[in-house]
This record gives sequence, structure tokens and C-alpha cells, in this order.
Amino acid sequence: KNPKEFPEYSEEELLEAARKYAINSSDLNPKGIISILSAANSLFIVGLYDQALENYEKALKVAPHPPGNVKLNYALALTYLKMYNKAYQLASELSENEQYFGGSQMGALGIRTFIDMEEGRSNDARKVAERILKIDGSINFKKLRRAMKTFIIMDRSFMEKLADTLEEAGIPS
Repeated sequence: KNPKEFPEYSEEELLEAARKYAINSSDLNPKGIISILSAANSLFIVGLYDQALENYEKALKVAPHPPGNVKLNYALALTYLKMYNKAYQLASELSENEQYFGGSQMGALGIRTFIDMEEGRSNDARKVAERILKIDGSINFKKLRRAMKTFIIMDRSFMEKLADTLEEAGIPS
């Protein structure tokens, strides 16, 4: 809930309600990977990052071969929090495993490109960007952003930085 739309509640009350609902929803189906992922995404969106990360980890443990969006959302959350080593590992698993393809693979390659640029590996980033363009010659930031599942990021300045960084690596805006 957007605090501006519900002025009768403080932001703290809204965050607490969001946390309770997200945790309760994952508890309703504790072995349901999609329920756990939804809870993690909800917690991340409202800024409860530690609890979100716990739920992403929980989702990975529930299924030996989780759907691509579990690793992708987790990798993006870690990227946002500048936990680049783990994020890069997850994105690499997604982009290099034949089990994952299409949007998950593209999103993971986008995350890898961003992290490579952030960590000063611009040559590696450009190679990954070339790979993205080879897979889809019509790719631009808008399409890649959808593949990266950026709906969990509410920070506009981060999104601008993501767009600028990927453009610098060779992804058209």
C-alpha cells in the first residue's frame, strides 16, 4: 500500500502490516516455492530487505532446481543491496545453465553486465552485452529491464543508474 493513499496509517504501520501479510502468505504454503517467492518480493518492495533475503534463501532450499525467476529476483535484490559476489554467482548459474533460457537467461546476463561494470570489469561487461545482443538483436533497456524482473525495485535513482550503466556497456536505451 502506498502511504500517500492511506494517510490514516503511518509508514511504520504499513510496513508492519506488509511484513505480517507476506510472512503469513508464505506460512500458508511453506513448501510452495511461488508463495515463498511472492513473500520475498513483497518484503523487498516495502524495504524489509533482511526478511526478503531470508525468504529468497528459503525458496532456493525448497526446490533443488527452482524456477528461473527465484534466482533472478534474488540476484537482482542482492545487486540492489550491492552484495555483488552472491548476486553474480546466481546470475552466472542462470545464464550458463541449459535448464534456464529466454527471459531468465537474458535477465541474468543483464545483471552480470551491470555488476561487471560496477566492479570495473568493463571489457567483461561489453562481452556479456555482446552476448545479449547476439541472442536478441532488438534488445534495449526497456526489454532487458522486463527480463531482469525489476518490478521489485522501487528506487528510481537505482533504475537510472542501471539504465546508464547498461548503456555504457553497449545495451541501447
